[in-house]
Amino acid sequence: VEQVPAGENSMFFFEPVGRQRLVFAPLSPGQQFESGVAHSPSFELDDHTIGAYPISTQSGPMCLKISREGGVLTATVDLEGCHEVHNEHKSLIVEVRPDGDRKAAVVACPGQTKTFASPDPFEKGNSAEFFLTRLGGEARSGPLVERVKLDLRRRDRLELRVGGLPVTVLVATIKRVAVITVRPRLWQEAIVERVDMHINLKSIAFALVGEAPRRELFGVCIDGIDLRIGRDNDEDMKTWAVEVDKLQVDRLYPTPDVLFASVRRPFLKWHILREDCNSSHTLLGSGDLTVGELEAAVDDVTVQQLMLFVREAVVEPPGLQLEQVLQRTASTYSQSCREPPDLPPTFTLRSLVVSSARLRIWARLSMSNSFLPRALVWFVRVTGLGVSVLQLDGVVIEVPSLRFFQYECLFGRPDP
Repeated sequence: VEQVPAGENSMFFFEPVGRQRLVFAPLSPGQQFESGVAHSPSFELDDHTIGAYPISTQSGPMCLKISREGGVLTATVDLEGCHEVHNEHKSLIVEVRPDGDRKAAVVACPGQTKTFASPDPFEKGNSAEFFLTRLGGEARSGPLVERVKLDLRRRDRLELRVGGLPVTVLVATIKRVAVITVRPRLWQEAIVERVDMHINLKSIAFALVGEAPRRELFGVCIDGIDLRIGRDNDEDMKTWAVEVDKLQVDRLYPTPDVLFASVRRPFLKWHILREDCNSSHTLLGSGDLTVGELEAAVDDVTVQQLMLFVREAVVEPPGLQLEQVLQRTASTYSQSCREPPDLPPTFTLRSLVVSSARLRIWARLSMSNSFLPRALVWFVRVTGLGVSVLQLDGVVIEVPSLRFFQYECLFGRPDP
């Protein structure tokens, strides 16, 4: 049992095998954890449980946030970050029952904002029942109580009547939790159900410039760019469709040469569908990628110019520097945590189809070139082939059409 005072943190370790399960119990100052103390349902610390879990306790709604940073899993218990209901209707009382549980119900009077949570968000916690009651109404104008069941994981908008009053119920996800707003419906408010955007560019060309001395090293030309974006607010979906007619990459210094070019048009076609756009996670329902036939050429001069450009562009190597590593190792991880880490984004990719691809390569590289894999250089030396130059004359590399994630594949936990 590890007792952590308010506003502080502690570090603990698990056995290398077995499931890493925990429970937590909010305690009053001076109270000790005993077998009879009410605690949360057990939960697992793992990559697939990363997310926010508003939970109902005897001390009120709290939010358990599971995150990962620097290879360390973190569990944060916070009073902030629970589901919220905003009652902006002056003639309604809103009662919320998470998972339909009356014991965890909260009531929001006109003008009030209340937090709510599920008693067991690890097994349930994805829905709530709302009871809207009209104040001072007459039964002849319609039912004075309306029951609505809402999904807390996705955006929604409901238009209904309670005792003859027009009411709008809005559901949004902000920082992985649901925010529900109940307000009067405005007769003049307009709803844009679909938005379409189309961008077409005939050609784009740009150059990569070296600084010592200053000159153009490489040039890129892209022809026929067509971008289409569609947003369906009613279904909460967004589509992207990109088509590129032609791509060519040239070496401009010291001698002009074509390095990479698309042979057949179009060079690229890409289509992707995102669902639940207003949710905190990213749900990609389907994706299609088509690539045309390509040709590439490389030699020692190209590799040399490319390495010089990268050396100028990257001021310092990526990652942690030695001073930062020494500073972090001077104290334990728990002491270095000033604030709880933010919840990382989660992704769900359900389907990805990649078309067949064909690449033809021309190359002339010396065996001392650092661009070549060390294994290839070692093989040439061991076998005694005596080859000093690697030459490829139109070598064809073909990749067949591939289908990924035809079954739902989960990265993280895609809930609010």
